[in-house]
Amino acid sequence: MVKIVELTTPDCSVCKMIAPMVAKTVAEFPADKLSFFSVNALEGQGKALAEKHGVHRVPTFFFLNEANEVTYRHEGAINPAIIREKVNAMLG
Repeated sequence: MVKIVELTTPDCSVCKMIAPMVAKTVAEFPADKLSFFSVNALEGQGKALAEKHGVHRVPTFFFLNEANEVTYRHEGAINPAIIREKVNAMLG
């Protein structure tokens, strides 16, 4: 299973703008193949993840493999083609 974690903040206008597109693209994949989480980078696990990976810009997307290793990191707005390409490559 591939996991995508998006680090965001409540006031991120780019995050809000691309949210519908990200949701639609993620929904193209079966739930048993891809999980998507949007996490506040200012609180709790989101803050810990941001600190661990030196995130200074949101949105930041992390693509994780089954071992929970980050295999791809994308900062800023992302487009559907990148999501599809990275997920398909990770699924094999």
